[in-house]
Amino acid sequence: MNNFVDVLGSGIDNIKVKYNFLTEEEHLFVLNFLNNINKNKPADIMHYRSYDLGFDMPIDLIEMSFKIKKRIINTASEMYGREFVEGPRPNLLSFTIHSIGSSSDPHTDILENGLGPQKSGSQEFVGWRDGWDGYLACNIYINDNYDGGQVYFPEIPYEIKPVANSLIMWAGNKNYIHGVKDPLTADRYTWTTWIKFKDFENTTKTLHQ
Repeated sequence: MNNFVDVLGSGIDNIKVKYNFLTEEEHLFVLNFLNNINKNKPADIMHYRSYDLGFDMPIDLIEMSFKIKKRIINTASEMYGREFVEGPRPNLLSFTIHSIGSSSDPHTDILENGLGPQKSGSQEFVGWRDGWDGYLACNIYINDNYDGGQVYFPEIPYEIKPVANSLIMWAGNKNYIHGVKDPLTADRYTWTTWIKFKDFENTTKTLHQ
């Protein structure tokens, strides 16, 4: 059962972009925060993630994330013409720093039923292509001062080089398998969350029984 496909299809037009998503003040605040974090991250870590390492976020950033999460939900609902609600990680968003030379293998963003964040080689999860597809992956790209670093969808095929302060959204399912190419000249900052279709909020209770 593919709810996103049933409602909106599986075309390239379901990859939505909203430019200048953060205010200038918000964008600068987040950029400075990540620059400071990046200075002190371990040199041997290629993907530095907030939910992996649990660094403390300043209260101002936590409060900001509540507002931005609501803005993401409202923006997605407007752009897709369907109502979205909180996903599996309410309120807060996850930061990822891709170091120069790092990449992400093609994967899905299916998060239901305990799969958790997908790692390289996500095919290790049995049935990873067939999980519930009501999720929407929402990525705010904080910087773009690097070569490379494109998001690519090998099975569509399609790729996009994110613009700083843009929100890019796509369905977290088997029709939007995607990866990230190596950033070549500077580290790449992303602020990510997942939300879901309100209409299908209870689907997860029965799909995998």
